[in-house]
Formats: sequence, C-alpha cells, structure tokens
Amino acid sequence: MPSLSARHTVTSLTAIALALLLSACGTSQLSAEVHARQYANTAADNQFSPNFVINRADTARSMVKFLDQFHALGAKDRAARLPESQAIKRAGLMRDRQFLDSLHSRETFAGKTYDTSTPAPDKIRDALGKAIAETYLNGYKGKP
Repeated sequence: MPSLSARHTVTSLTAIALALLLSACGTSQLSAEVHARQYANTAADNQFSPNFVINRADTARSMVKFLDQFHALGAKDRAARLPESQAIKRAGLMRDRQFLDSLHSRETFAGKTYDTSTPAPDKIRDALGKAIAETYLNGYKGKP
C-alpha cells in the first residue's frame, strides 16, 4: 500500500497536469493573431539583410490589425452569401504575386518611418500571401 506522502505526490501531480491541460484549452487565439505570429516567425527566419533584425513580437503585433481587415472581409463575404467557390478563388488571388507586390509596407528604423515598395523575398512574400488568404478564409468560415 502506498504511503500517504506518495499518494499526496501523485494527487498533486495529477492536479497540476489537469490545470495545465485546462489552461491550454482556454488560451485560444484569433485567426489574425495566429497567422501574424506565423508570418513574423517566417520573416525573422528568412531575413534578407545581415544588418537587419526583425523583432518577432513587434512584427506579429503590428500584423494583427492588417490581417483583421481580411478576416472582416471574409465575414462580410459570407454574410453577403458569396459562394464558397468564389471565396476560395478570392483567397487564391490574395496569394498572387501581383497582389502582394501592390502592397506597400512601412518600416521604422532609428525612430524614422520609411515607405517601401521594394518587393520582399519570395519566402516572405509567400508567407504573407498565406497569412492573408488563410485569415480571409477563416473569416469566411466563421472561425474567430
């Protein structure tokens, strides 16, 4: 028969495991947040300049508002009863190189903000297209 301290240890470990499991279930993120973080990680991992460091947290935070627009557009298209085939086609267009090259970004360096029209490297551009399209489709499907 196990001792009282052994039972207490098992009970404590079970309680801790249950608390961790339940806390993981309660920390769902919005689609824009998830895709913004994925984009920021890809951008940071595929930097195109050795003199430039991407702050993952700041990049993800700034991308959320941008991606929220596409989530709202997806929700609006669903409310307007746009057929799913059209929504999928629209999401495909959002991954298109011409669309992505038309987007202009702003970068802040040493307290000064610069508008840039220089196209991003392919991996970063592809990650942005994926983030936009998937966030749009999540909005269309009614996912938060």
